[in-house]
Amino acid sequence: YHLPIQQQDAYTAVFCSSLYIHGQLLKTDETVSTTAFFDIMGLLFLFNEIRYKINGITVDKCRIPDPTAVMKGYVSFNQNGAIRFENSSWTDGYVDVCIPLNQCLGFVEDFQKIILNGSN
Repeated sequence: YHLPIQQQDAYTAVFCSSLYIHGQLLKTDETVSTTAFFDIMGLLFLFNEIRYKINGITVDKCRIPDPTAVMKGYVSFNQNGAIRFENSSWTDGYVDVCIPLNQCLGFVEDFQKIILNGSN
């Protein structure tokens, strides 16, 4: 999927940005799954690649983001960071998760400035 943000008059704090995923997990017979469970970073398996573009120029990309995020998490999470990811919503087959981009893209963690009037 391509998720462009085309709002030109926005102030974007990239270091605080997140990928928000909301959906429902259904079985092949269209009934709600009550036994399936995703780890929060496991939802990144939905993506083959994540790119971050500023004004149409790719500034960072990550191929196969789930293993990258998991490995980064092992070395950078403290106890509070791990608990934060356990608090994601998972009820009645619906998933409602917010994944910080700094767990997927190194650029986001390092870039501590606000982008003015640019498309992301």
